[in-house]
Amino acid sequence: MLAGTLSATEGTAHIYDLNTANPSDVMRIRSMLGVCLQEDILFDTLTARQHLTFFAWMKGIPKANIPNEVVKILEELDLAEKVDVQAIKLSGGQKRKLSVAIALVGDPKIVFLDEPSSGMDPYSRRHLWSELQRRKEGKVIVLTTHFMDEADILADWKAIICKGKLRCAGTSLFLKNRFGIGYHLTMVVDQGADKTAITTLIQGFVPNITIYRTTATEIAFILPMDSTYSFANLFGAIETAINDDTVGIKSYGISMTTLEEVFLKMGEVDKAEEMHLKDIHQQYQKEIDEVVLLKGTKEAMPLATVEPNGFQAFVAFFKVRILLFVRTPMHIVPFIVLPAIMVLLSHAFLSKN
Repeated sequence: MLAGTLSATEGTAHIYDLNTANPSDVMRIRSMLGVCLQEDILFDTLTARQHLTFFAWMKGIPKANIPNEVVKILEELDLAEKVDVQAIKLSGGQKRKLSVAIALVGDPKIVFLDEPSSGMDPYSRRHLWSELQRRKEGKVIVLTTHFMDEADILADWKAIICKGKLRCAGTSLFLKNRFGIGYHLTMVVDQGADKTAITTLIQGFVPNITIYRTTATEIAFILPMDSTYSFANLFGAIETAINDDTVGIKSYGISMTTLEEVFLKMGEVDKAEEMHLKDIHQQYQKEIDEVVLLKGTKEAMPLATVEPNGFQAFVAFFKVRILLFVRTPMHIVPFIVLPAIMVLLSHAFLSKN
């Protein structure tokens, strides 16, 4: 819908003060837009160079500048060695790079990337991140991803969607402070370390701690988000314990909650809501069953069956077609206007003869 290929059922969207519901504005939006879909939409028999040349031409890049632009984008995305290789012979990660290159060719102001790094190896993913960070200044880049570290590194503004619903949006710092579970304090200890004494040491400065993970040589705590005022004294005490070797602490580190944990927490909220709705449904079902029993029957209520005839099917398809014409008026041209013109021309030709 934002690219103008589908019409919205209701509401409007504006991109650079251009209305996506206005056909003339849509053409201007497309001239400054680059799109990388979730699936690679490529021509098997065309090479990487031919793909980029074709899309550069479609975006209105001057013909004389296209060869240099194609070589430049291929080098930046580490595809220079595959410039004359057909798309069908590229690996999955290389096809993904080519799809991203198609979206970025011509230096568009707006870029939509749907899971651009899926299928790439770790090196290629990092290389793509660097390229997107280099290019993002002065642009609007909308990126979807399942990798929380990718979102944390690339996006200035994150929006988390769980089960089709927007749950939260904001900067990384805001999301971690608002929805995070706290700070992670991880300690490397001796095998014979007194973990009870270590826990007591931490609780002396931050009482409300949670033991997150414990192994023979490591112990991890979760510290509340509002305990930062105690960190200076806490770290001083830990350093003293390490230097004096009193409780067996060898080293320690602290990190903030990750976006992965924020996402999982949003999923837990969804699960709790789902369980609540399930309980309500079960309660209603129980009340319905009781009403049926009071009426003296245990038989299930018969389901209504409908067998539509041909006329009803015709009416249903007709309504769908009318809605399509209303939402996308340009569809009238090939289905009604052009056939009418052909009929008139045929009639005029036959009348003349």
